[in-house]
Amino acid sequence: MMDGYTYSQNANSHNYYCSKKDSGCKARIKLAKDGRINQALCTHFHERPRYNNHARNLFYCSKRSANCKSSVRLDDSGRIIGIRENHEHAPPKYIVAYDGTYLKISS
Repeated sequence: MMDGYTYSQNANSHNYYCSKKDSGCKARIKLAKDGRINQALCTHFHERPRYNNHARNLFYCSKRSANCKSSVRLDDSGRIIGIRENHEHAPPKYIVAYDGTYLKISS
């Protein structure tokens, strides 16, 4: 994640593309082998992803569209008041780039 946008790794390369690439977004990042950002085109033509879906303070797993039922509910001060922990998929894998941003790598 960088500036609130998510990226996915292109195969096993050092190239990362906006997670909305299939919707036409051209944003991308290229890392050096040491994790530094070599090149970045960070102009997005869409909103940042939102993780709060359907109800106030209820957050769903990003794999919800793949039928994952996991979620967490927070009270107005941000404390967890309910949790459903039944992921039926492997967790996503991330690397931390040299500048501290998180980039998702393909599985």
